[in-house]
Amino acid sequence: MKFYNTEKIVSKSTTEYIVNLDGFYVYDFKRGEVGKRRDFDELSTLEQMQSIRRKERYYRDKIFYIRRLVDCNYDDKSSFLTITFKENITDVKLAHNEFEKFMKRLKRYLKRTKVKYIATWERQKRGAVHYHIILFDVPFMDVNKLEEIWGNGFVKINQIAESVKQWEIGVYLTKYFVKDIDKKERYANAYSKSRGLIEPNEYKQKLDLDAVNDILLNNEVLHIKKFKAIQVKKNEFGREEFCEVEKLYIVTKNSTCKNIQGVLKLECNTNKQENIVLFKNKENKKELEAAN
Repeated sequence: MKFYNTEKIVSKSTTEYIVNLDGFYVYDFKRGEVGKRRDFDELSTLEQMQSIRRKERYYRDKIFYIRRLVDCNYDDKSSFLTITFKENITDVKLAHNEFEKFMKRLKRYLKRTKVKYIATWERQKRGAVHYHIILFDVPFMDVNKLEEIWGNGFVKINQIAESVKQWEIGVYLTKYFVKDIDKKERYANAYSKSRGLIEPNEYKQKLDLDAVNDILLNNEVLHIKKFKAIQVKKNEFGREEFCEVEKLYIVTKNSTCKNIQGVLKLECNTNKQENIVLFKNKENKKELEAAN
């Protein structure tokens, strides 16, 4: 059994910290028994609320995961494509079948290159399905050749705005992948990815406030936010109940991240940051609240 109050996620460009300011989590490495799956109506009121919150968190975590995955793998050899059907294809399964054929043909054409990608589907206003694809570490290909390999319609090579910095590319591109993600899951997987992608590293840590202050003082902070969250804990009688906790979300820029001039920067209120650095113990948490 392990106690922690901080989740640390390291991607290529950024490191994220999610700090629970109100206590510790308990992580039990022993997997409990898996009970029989029950319908939603068979659950108690508390269990129903837990089920809803788990689903909400699942989709929220998925959005962050896709963003981090893009950040870990995107480089100057990556391409961002949109492929569309000439015909008005509205059947998602049929569209997926054609997409999978396209990826197989592309892999055959690039036989000396390992094709790494992440892709998602989306509906146009007319209901037709189209795909957004990010190809990682793939040599530049002419759009006419891509359309020939696709064979079902048009291919567009999208440009990423010059104003977007390296650490913002994941955020910039993720909006195409997470739109209506919960609705798309009803029809088919909301996104697909190849094997061999670099994954973000995740750690569970136990940090005191001095350690949090060191992070703020010794790193370039891109984003900082205090927020409230709901978690389940056992009360003094051993019953599970919901409680509200305060958390701090910090995003810092990694030292290996390129600093390209003329790019948008994530909001970071330096006054808030200075106020947070001032408190050194739990009694001074009011300064954090005053900063917000």
